[in-house]
Amino acid sequence: MCAQVKDTTQYLINELRLGSANILTSVRVVRGEGMPQYRNPFEKGDLYIKFDVQFPENNWISPEKLVELEDMLPSRSEPPIITGDAEEVDLQDYDVSQSSSSGNRREAYNDSSDEEGGHHGPGVQCAHQ
Repeated sequence: MCAQVKDTTQYLINELRLGSANILTSVRVVRGEGMPQYRNPFEKGDLYIKFDVQFPENNWISPEKLVELEDMLPSRSEPPIITGDAEEVDLQDYDVSQSSSSGNRREAYNDSSDEEGGHHGPGVQCAHQ
């Protein structure tokens, strides 16, 4: 039997600067809202969101054709209702050069030798003759 767990956390993104063209092909970060850290499930890593949005050129369609197109498409949906369980988060600019140069970078999965508590003295050595 299989069970599926669904995270129902909602996020209200505070700043989306749609007027800014650089968000359309950028990476943003939400600090502390990513995957839980190894052996520390109450501490979360960062959540990275990659935007790659392409819009048509200005005036790509006549106003008459735009009305026809809107008639062919499903009606516009209402914006989602934000419940009391929603959590407000801020999108921040992400610079990969700053992240990789920081000295505290860790691998997502630690080596199995990390679980054994470190080095326990010398390993197997050649026998003396």
